[in-house]
Formats: sequence, structure tokens, C-alpha cells
Amino acid sequence: IEWKTYWLDKQLKMEDTAGLEFPPHDQHSLKNNILSGITLGAWIKLLIRRGHGIEWKTYWLRLLFITALATVNSLIAFVEWIFYRKAIREAKINQQPVFILGHPRTGTTLLHNMLSLDTDLFSFSSTFQVGFPSTFLVMERFKSLMAGVIDDKRPMDNMPLSFDVPQEDELAVNVRCCCGGGPEGDGRAHRHALRSHIERHGCSVLSV
Repeated sequence: IEWKTYWLDKQLKMEDTAGLEFPPHDQHSLKNNILSGITLGAWIKLLIRRGHGIEWKTYWLRLLFITALATVNSLIAFVEWIFYRKAIREAKINQQPVFILGHPRTGTTLLHNMLSLDTDLFSFSSTFQVGFPSTFLVMERFKSLMAGVIDDKRPMDNMPLSFDVPQEDELAVNVRCCCGGGPEGDGRAHRHALRSHIERHGCSVLSV
């Protein structure tokens, strides 16, 4: 009952603010952007589909930054495809994964982090792997060079954040599938993002 009341109140507040203009913020911020690992093709598709809702003059710096990263990501992704396409294609997915499901702010991240400590039973995708799902096999050894694109704390709850902490698997799908475009690719993004850990440990995978 409490959750339903909270949800209804939130919906009413959203309806009350519909159509209002909000002042821009973080227009010059280049950190903590979920699109940092997107490739150029997916970025162009996203701009075509959602470009009408972008304030281009306000967020031009962020758009330029993502475009530059997307270009580099595409070049590295091509190199990764050359060297790792056979291993990715032959990767075996564990048939007994563990799924952690729950409403926001109910402790799913905490449970995910706790289970990931048991490396004998579980493996997990790191923030770097899901953030750069098309290039991490090549770039993970150089990830320290990209440390400047994230903060030390998560902005929404002040929890520790780094490229090595466990992260939600579906973020990789969102980045590879044009951010919210749906589960295109028949799960290839999950297979790509988790290949190294599955082959190394042969154990269950945490998916939030």
C-alpha cells in the first residue's frame, strides 16, 4: 500500500509538471554519461530517432564529446571484432544464471555487490565492461586512461563507483542497442559483455 501511494503521488507530480520548461544543468559535464561506450552507428541512429528532443545549442559540448568517443569506439570495436570474433561466437553461456529483481532503492545493488564477493560461485560484469560493451576486450588493459569519465561516487546515492565494481548487465544491452531500443541482437550484447568471466570461472552470472 505504501509503495502504491508513493507511486501515485509521483505520477501526479509528473502530470502537474508536464509541459513546463526546466533550466538546463550539467550542460558542460562530461562525466558519468551512459553513452560513453556507444559506437558511431548506434549514436547516429539514436540522434535520428531522438534528435528532435535534444537542446542542441545547450548541450553541444556533450554531444560533440559523445560523437568523438563514438568514433573512437567504432574503430576499436572493429579491431576487437578482428581478434575476438571467434571467441565471442564460441562463448558458452552458463545455463543457471542468478537474476536479482526488485524495485528501485530496495537494496538490489547491495545484494548484487555482496554476492559478487563470492568469486568461487559467481562472476559479474564490471562497470567498464557494461559501459564499453563493444571494446572492453581490447581496452580493459588501458581502462585507467578512461578514469576521468566517471566520478568516485554514484551521483544518485553517493555509493562508491569505479570501473571495477559490479554493474547491471542490461546497461550493456542499452548501450549496444541504441539506448532503450529494445533487446535487438538476440542477447549478443550479454554474451559479449560476459564472455571473459564465464570462460574464466564457468559459473553463474549475476544479472540485475
